[in-house]
Amino acid sequence: MALRVFEALARVLPRSAALAIGAGMGRLAGALGIGRRIVAANFAHVSLGDEAQNREWIRALYRNMGRYVMDILRSGPGVPPYRLQNEHLIDVVREQGAIILVGHFGNFELLAPVFGPLIDLHVIVKPQHNPYVERWLDHKRRACGIETVYQKNAAKRALSVLRKKGALAALVDQNPGPDGAEAPFLGKPAQTVRAFAGLQDRLGVPALSVYALLAEDGVYDIVPELVTFEPSGDDDDRIRQIQDHHNEIIGTWVREHPDHWFGWFHRRFRPYLDYSRSD
Repeated sequence: MALRVFEALARVLPRSAALAIGAGMGRLAGALGIGRRIVAANFAHVSLGDEAQNREWIRALYRNMGRYVMDILRSGPGVPPYRLQNEHLIDVVREQGAIILVGHFGNFELLAPVFGPLIDLHVIVKPQHNPYVERWLDHKRRACGIETVYQKNAAKRALSVLRKKGALAALVDQNPGPDGAEAPFLGKPAQTVRAFAGLQDRLGVPALSVYALLAEDGVYDIVPELVTFEPSGDDDDRIRQIQDHHNEIIGTWVREHPDHWFGWFHRRFRPYLDYSRSD
């Protein structure tokens, strides 16, 4: 119920006011320390900047988190203003299908209403712990013409989608647990999704990466790019190389805009980083 109330309020407000309120709520969450120990542990672990720079990025991260949440709550029949680059890749996906690489970077939920009406899009997801939130998100995806593929039993469905020249997207920057394999991320060992790399190697379909980044003018830059990478060696070597490449793509986004990656709130580097002091 509370989620629906916040959603209704966010839609009533002018977008500029909603974003300002979201930024304020994000700063408040940071001041209250919500998730901050995990965020700080991750920043310190990967050493992108010195201590002062990390503090600045973390403050901006909370501000951005609030702004993105407001735009997600406001999303409905319309979408916030955006600039779509490399539009020709839409035709590539329509004609050949594609694996689409996404991270918890920028407004990844905005990709649904933008691309859902344009391509046959299916999204592999890990269900939310809160079933009400999961139903809310699934409803929003379906309203955009997107089919949800749940991670637990995704293999058969994923193969079917790609063989029919559909598009299959997944967030690949979380710790997948026992279903993953080690690959470097931001210069550190990290458990990384293996199945998605395996699909890319097995089927040979085009692979794209895409993100939606909120610019200073309040407009989103949506940037799909073709992943051009040819692995070599036996099956395991090729899949490992694809995993490494996926991590490098998302890692490049994070290095350029560390205050727009929400993976900082996740235990991304478990078991290599002890988060017990961050709980």
